[in-house]
Amino acid sequence: MWNNFFKFIDIDPPNAHILNGNAMDLEAEFQAYEQKIAEAGGIHLFVGGIGLDGHTVFNEPGSSLVSRTTVKTLAKDTIVANPQFVRNDLSKVPTMALTVGRGTVMDANEV
Repeated sequence: MWNNFFKFIDIDPPNAHILNGNAMDLEAEFQAYEQKIAEAGGIHLFVGGIGLDGHTVFNEPGSSLVSRTTVKTLAKDTIVANPQFVRNDLSKVPTMALTVGRGTVMDANEV
């Protein structure tokens, strides 16, 4: 996200928050992320991706509308759509992803 987006816009680096997928304790990572959001007074602008099947920021169809930051199992369609990010090797596409929940996204001032 930093190399492809944040470095091109006028944002103070401490205000750009990205989940750490390499965190040793994912539950602690999720809680810290949600805490940072609360401490900032909420998300002012949330920018996220939309998948081919309509999923938003890896919240696959059927995900709870009130979910918070968590880990999600990716749908087969999502996995099949993403090998270009791992040298076109389908076997290297992750089957799970950290994501900001739909509830967290919908609490933002602007999406």
